[in-house]
Amino acid sequence: MRLSFGLAAAMFLAAQVQAHTVVMHAPEMAVERATDMQMPLVFTHATDGGPTMPMEIESFSLHTGRQFFMEEIDLMDTLEPVQWLNRVNEDGSEDRVDAFVANIPRDTIRSLGDHQFMLVTKPYYDPNDEIYIQQFVKMIYNVGGAQTNWHSSLGVDTEIHLFKTPYANWVGETVKGVVYSDGEPMPYSRLEIDYLNYQPDMENLRFAEEPRIEHSHPSYNYISIMTDKDGEFVFGIPHAGWWALSALGVGPEYNIDGTYLSQDAILWIYAEDVPVGAGSL
Repeated sequence: MRLSFGLAAAMFLAAQVQAHTVVMHAPEMAVERATDMQMPLVFTHATDGGPTMPMEIESFSLHTGRQFFMEEIDLMDTLEPVQWLNRVNEDGSEDRVDAFVANIPRDTIRSLGDHQFMLVTKPYYDPNDEIYIQQFVKMIYNVGGAQTNWHSSLGVDTEIHLFKTPYANWVGETVKGVVYSDGEPMPYSRLEIDYLNYQPDMENLRFAEEPRIEHSHPSYNYISIMTDKDGEFVFGIPHAGWWALSALGVGPEYNIDGTYLSQDAILWIYAEDVPVGAGSL
């Protein structure tokens, strides 16, 4: 039964043109020492820099410590509601929508090791596609290089696990992962890989006007791949920056009052160019 529902979800969502993605962004994904951090939480189309949709949050938490001894910290009280720019109208007026900035104090993320942020949105009704969307968004922040829990499950309805770190990646590497739904691998599910193409502008609560990469055709707006029979996938990182691995419609819940619900698992990863030293040939 799960397989047939998963395949139906993947086929349904294959027709969608743009990927909905919650941007969860830190200045860096791996740091030597933690500092106070402002983290924008914006529901948008990351590769296109918009349109941006209003967002409500069901839960926001941090999971820190070693693999079998993780502590869960409720971060809901760190959230600041903001109005994020969606578009500038022809008359110069601004259309802004509900978003959030998480103000994370240094003391919360000061310990060496991995800190897993997990954001669960409240279901959003998309009037264009006539479906509900709920996202389970994970971003892993590393302090000091100690690798402690990046591979650990958080036990949410749906999530993506990698076989290597989501940070400390170089362009040209491949990352392999598994999509899970209700604790079980999700075979033949579809992923959209989105690039954070417009840098968040925290001062003006908007995305930058200029993209980091240009697309030659709409088919390049995101990379589309499938998991295999074991729920596994492989992705080669083509460019430096932040990438959102988004598994669509893979959660265990499929409807709200008879309307389709897409529960999406999202994992943010980061890569940089290989640093070439003076001794390189």
